[in-house]
Amino acid sequence: MIPNQMAVRCPNASVAGVACLQGYTFRINSRGVATVIPDETKRVYGLLWDITPQDVLALDHYEGVRAGLYERATVAVDLPSDHQVEALIYLATDQSIGLPRPQYMEDIVVAAKQYELPQAYIRELAIWLSTDG
Repeated sequence: MIPNQMAVRCPNASVAGVACLQGYTFRINSRGVATVIPDETKRVYGLLWDITPQDVLALDHYEGVRAGLYERATVAVDLPSDHQVEALIYLATDQSIGLPRPQYMEDIVVAAKQYELPQAYIRELAIWLSTDG
């Protein structure tokens, strides 16, 4: 979600646009990092990235896939053009609720505003600012 992080992790990746994942909600887990968890009444917005197989390996490293911190999943996401595409996401194996790491949510909210995610969703994300560790 945070473009400057992606620039370091996957320098050849590019933003394809905003996407919406239906049936999930945003959560900060006990490690202080983001994940999404199933919730049929919610939706999560984020950035869809064009990435290479090398980018996937880099993301696996940064997300701690080998250590069991995150798992890859393929999900259908909605695009503003009313199309649906398959997207790779990372799901934290620890889904217990926690407090965000310092500055973590500020960066996410800044990116959400930069890419003009829906205002109601930005307000939802901003609730986590008051719990910033």
